[in-house]
Amino acid sequence: MPHTLAATIFGFHVSDADAPANVYEWIWVVVGVAGQAVFGLRFFFQWLHSEKHKESRIPISFWWFSIAGTLLGASYFIHKHQWVALIGNGPQLIPYTRNLILIYRKKALDNAPPPPMTPVAPVRT
Repeated sequence: MPHTLAATIFGFHVSDADAPANVYEWIWVVVGVAGQAVFGLRFFFQWLHSEKHKESRIPISFWWFSIAGTLLGASYFIHKHQWVALIGNGPQLIPYTRNLILIYRKKALDNAPPPPMTPVAPVRT
């Protein structure tokens, strides 16, 4: 009977068939876990932001965390050839990016100097 290595990581039973075989694979596990952590932390920061303002708000950092988590997760899914997870996760970059474009465009318009006033000629009646 062959001896198999098994471990419990965070309460999950991991056999040696599932465990990373080398440092390279462990780096990819860290990338995948980091992606999930960053993606999950966005809601924690959104909650803190809402508490600070005493109303539900979405800070700009929410969208940046969304993009960073999605990119880390997508790179892991590509490496592991998990196309179903990639298809479910990857297209979300479009609305995340679009929200940032809209936010920064509005900020630029709000901070733009007002147009110069042109004198209006008096109306003769």
